[in-house]
Amino acid sequence: MNLKAMLVSILGLSLVASVATAQVPSFNYVGASYTEIEDGNINYDGFELEVSGRIGENWFLSGSYADISTSQAEVVFDDLDITYGRLGYIFIEDELAALYAGPQVQYLNFDGGLGSTSETDLGVFVGLRFIAAPRIELMTEASYIDMDNSITRFSAGARFYITPSLSAETQANFGDWSGFSLGINFHF
Repeated sequence: MNLKAMLVSILGLSLVASVATAQVPSFNYVGASYTEIEDGNINYDGFELEVSGRIGENWFLSGSYADISTSQAEVVFDDLDITYGRLGYIFIEDELAALYAGPQVQYLNFDGGLGSTSETDLGVFVGLRFIAAPRIELMTEASYIDMDNSITRFSAGARFYITPSLSAETQANFGDWSGFSLGINFHF
């Protein structure tokens, strides 16, 4: 047996042998996703990067960065960068579910043909993650940001574990800035 065939066989066996299971809701991951947001009649799309990690037993810290843009001609600002920082506290956690909440900060940077502007605002979030099946984690969250015009978002999503360390994720957002995202996460 040549080396290439042996490596492919070992990789295949390792994927089959490690049955993908979500044992508890995950707060330790790095992810990348395609995201689409609708703000009024304007559609933005682009990519988002996110990192989350536990700090002690009941706390977690997460951050995300999204670079989205639109090609609609009537838009003043056609490029939008969104950065979030969150400190969460896990109130209830067992093998199947986790209820969490905390403060968040959001930084927005708008660029366009007429220049650029930015703003930083504070808010809160609350969420629930639930293991629905051995390979499926469901998530729901509500978020409020106090800006010049406040932003309230609700989201629902699911993670599908391919391996214990790798999941595909889909999420739908409702309320202000509705839209969806599709991505992949590495869990540690």
